[in-house]
Amino acid sequence: MITKQTGFYEIGGGRGLQVAGARTRVIACANQKGGVGKTTTAVHLAVGLRRAGRRVRLIDLDPQRNAVLSLCEEDQDATSNGAWWVWSSCSEVELWSPAERSADLPASPDFDYVVLDCPPNLENSTQRALEASDHVLVPLQCEFLAMEGLTQILARVRATKPKGDARRTVHVLPVMLEPGSGLHQDILEDVWRHLADNICRTWIPRDPAFSEASSYGRSLFSQNIRSIGARAYAKLAREVEDGWT
Repeated sequence: MITKQTGFYEIGGGRGLQVAGARTRVIACANQKGGVGKTTTAVHLAVGLRRAGRRVRLIDLDPQRNAVLSLCEEDQDATSNGAWWVWSSCSEVELWSPAERSADLPASPDFDYVVLDCPPNLENSTQRALEASDHVLVPLQCEFLAMEGLTQILARVRATKPKGDARRTVHVLPVMLEPGSGLHQDILEDVWRHLADNICRTWIPRDPAFSEASSYGRSLFSQNIRSIGARAYAKLAREVEDGWT
């Protein structure tokens, strides 16, 4: 059950968990197509920001709990200093919209960023996450069907954005790129023509090390920090820090 009560969105029952204050940046990682690297992106962006010294909460909104499982063996003491959380939140979470946070909430003493890993659909929990976010990060696998899904998610983001509110921005992140693939190059050029202002400067290559790391319940930063995948997500974290306001 998803309800809106006294200015906040509550997913599930009970009093819920307030996830963000007025100065917290909320990033929803969303794509209704499964298997496009959405959870991998949410996990590694959250860990990358944490490694940069930021206070981060990663919230797993997917009933499959893949983000939680991907970090079940992560050395949280090494990344947290008491300020790192992975929350499986299919039950209780309060998602405040950016306008509500700015108007009604004090600066959060706890988190600089909240990263929401959305389920692979456009149903209620994803809808609420989009409404609560400052930034929507859309992982894009460079395939034709994934391009069709991109059109749908962009339309939904526009529909949830209050008129005149410029705070919610969309960032398209190309993932699973294979060097030398003509198809990937063609799709990237097409996306660039239509969404030049929204495409991330960072692109994520295909790296088998991601699957190995998740099988151990750890991020690639812990499993193989020198891998091309870890370096790419570290670059994405820097891009978020430097250019996302």
